[in-house]
Amino acid sequence: MAPWGDVVLGLKPLADPPATPVDVLVRATNTIDGTRSNQTFNVDWQEPDPLTGQAVYRLVNPDIDGGRNLLTTNIEEISIIDDFGWRLEGPAYIAPGDGNQELYRFFVPSDNRHFYTALDSERDFILNELIPNNPAFADWQYNGPAYRVYSTNDAPSDALPVVRYLNRETGAHLWSSSTIEQDILSQQPELWKNEDVAFYAQPATVNDVFLP
Repeated sequence: MAPWGDVVLGLKPLADPPATPVDVLVRATNTIDGTRSNQTFNVDWQEPDPLTGQAVYRLVNPDIDGGRNLLTTNIEEISIIDDFGWRLEGPAYIAPGDGNQELYRFFVPSDNRHFYTALDSERDFILNELIPNNPAFADWQYNGPAYRVYSTNDAPSDALPVVRYLNRETGAHLWSSSTIEQDILSQQPELWKNEDVAFYAQPATVNDVFLP
């Protein structure tokens, strides 16, 4: 496993996608010796399918204390961070094309972790209260909307619940769409706090598997 674990600038969602490829800077820290590396990638923008939605992939970086997870629809991002210690676990779910709620993404460089919320109120509280006033949130970076999901109060009957868990030791979060994984986490309440369903999506199928 590559020791490069601290991806400081990943691919941020773009409010106005460019018509041509763009250069993206990725900075990383070697978690073994502390050395840093910069690398620039030329990335093409991919428009989502408005009908079928997008496969969302979950990645893990076990080299970081306690492990870190990332959710992304961006295949270019997967290809890039694969060189920095992140391991692709596979498709977690489908971000629905008819989703009624944005999922917002934050990045915390000091912990090399991401935070996602589908609540406008939680996003606004982080932006307007925690980041300006709480030193523990001073380096939180708002990446904007990541993709669309179903809200917890207005989801189709066949939608897939995605549950949010808090790691009590590291402060990092885990988003799980797997009932098997959720059963395992529920047996470790001293480590994992169940923070309830965060949002809903559509189940992934074998046809959604992507191998970079």
